[in-house]
Amino acid sequence: MKLFFLVCMFLCLSSQIWAQKKQKFQMLSNQSITVDADLQDWPSLVTVDSAAGWSYQLAQDPLNIYIAMHIVDPQLQHIAAWNGLLFEIPNDQKNKSSMQFIFPFPDGETKRAVKSSDFETKVSYLQELIRGARGYYVSGFLTVPDGILSVNNDYGLKSSVNLDDSGLRYEAVIPKNVVKATNNLLTLKIGINDSLLASNKHTQRSKNIQAARKARGHHRQSSKKAGRPPLSVLLETTID
Repeated sequence: MKLFFLVCMFLCLSSQIWAQKKQKFQMLSNQSITVDADLQDWPSLVTVDSAAGWSYQLAQDPLNIYIAMHIVDPQLQHIAAWNGLLFEIPNDQKNKSSMQFIFPFPDGETKRAVKSSDFETKVSYLQELIRGARGYYVSGFLTVPDGILSVNNDYGLKSSVNLDDSGLRYEAVIPKNVVKATNNLLTLKIGINDSLLASNKHTQRSKNIQAARKARGHHRQSSKKAGRPPLSVLLETTID
């Protein structure tokens, strides 16, 4: 139970709204990336800030966009395993949804089962959450149906997550042919999913959400004092 309440606290932290500035970013050119959460294919990662809680990198080849993340902060690992890692192309037009790809995306049944079980370590608890994710949450992509997409799909979207004592490692691939771009210019948001519930019609609201929202102010203030790094970055980049 103590672990459950600790996770609830981290979820409240994850609902923070961080003021973000768009950063210009040049993706690496790399045609030899294997999406297996190993990260050895990446020559370097970009550290988000001095706290070094997590880092990221982006690359592309003629057909795909690749994303890598490495999370070493234990609290951020909790949020990532529960809420998922996010790749998003925001849409600044009213009534138009953003493109989102979230993984891991454990469903309510998996979360309830994990919460009711005993684990020897926090890492094993989070590993079970990640293993229980049955698919990717996707929304807004061209030709791809919104909702939960099988990990074995025909659209070319794929992600892999691994967690051990060295940290949480994440890789994903997004085909360029499912992405909407204007003059090859893209604004991307990547990082740890920063909402208690992913913004989708398949997720049911619960009574706990209201209580969590009331607690946001306190957690937002205490987290800023602790120097917690932002949960996501907003990047402006181009695709070939």
